[in-house]
Amino acid sequence: MAELLKHLCSSCGGPLIIDTDAQLYRCPYCGVTYDYEYFREEDVLSKGMRALKEGEFKSAMEAFDFILTKDPHDFLALRGKLLARAKLMSIKELNTPSTWRNSALGAVRPEEEAEAAAPEDKEYFDKIVEIFKLGKEMRKADKAVTEAQGEKKKLENHFYAVANQRENNGIPVKDLDNDIVMINPVKALIVELIVFVIALAILMAIYATTKQMIVPILVVLIVMGVFMAVTVVKALDDKSFKTELSGTNEDIELKDKQIKELTKTRDEIIANIRKKYVEIKQIDPELKAPAQKT
Repeated sequence: MAELLKHLCSSCGGPLIIDTDAQLYRCPYCGVTYDYEYFREEDVLSKGMRALKEGEFKSAMEAFDFILTKDPHDFLALRGKLLARAKLMSIKELNTPSTWRNSALGAVRPEEEAEAAAPEDKEYFDKIVEIFKLGKEMRKADKAVTEAQGEKKKLENHFYAVANQRENNGIPVKDLDNDIVMINPVKALIVELIVFVIALAILMAIYATTKQMIVPILVVLIVMGVFMAVTVVKALDDKSFKTELSGTNEDIELKDKQIKELTKTRDEIIANIRKKYVEIKQIDPELKAPAQKT
């Protein structure tokens, strides 16, 4: 779309500039002047509205600035300029939560249009100011929810990693199908301890009777002692893993509660935005429902 306000001089073809003091267009090249009415205001306004709906915000801004040069209180031009500065194609976007997730809106100050509005339009622009404030609060609350969800995801990943470490920390044994299964080291230690005590009792009983040390049984006891030492280390590690899993699970539950509270706060703000939008809708020319025929 061509630049809206690049009006050309009919004498020399040069681009005209606006002389706000004299309230006319002036050609800086040949000096010819044109009254504002030489260019139809309604046409510029309609072009600005069309540019806004097409997302051509720069052209829309130029059109609305042109109207405001002649009438600083023009409602449609002020409204259009605000939307163009916010890069919104329609006032309806104010009612969409995704609109407020745009960080660029934080730099938009609707107070400028509210201050320039005519007395009869103050209420409308004051509501716009309020909805922008709510929108900024919603973006902040939504960011907090997203960050909390990210922190929860990290906790869950840590939980699964520790759980996997704990599982791999087990004692490998073969089951009846000759498959390798991992036994909890604490349970394995109990079994090993029982077998060790039985073997030791047998060895002591034989020694008490024959006064001879049975070497094979003694070797088995020594080997079992080594295995038990390894299992004790694994059992201590298992206890540490279990404690860490319990703590991480508590952190996840706390994070869940935090997310619910933050989500509730965000949803309340969204509800207030929609409530304020309904108030705007009742007086906005684009949104106001037509009167019912009787």
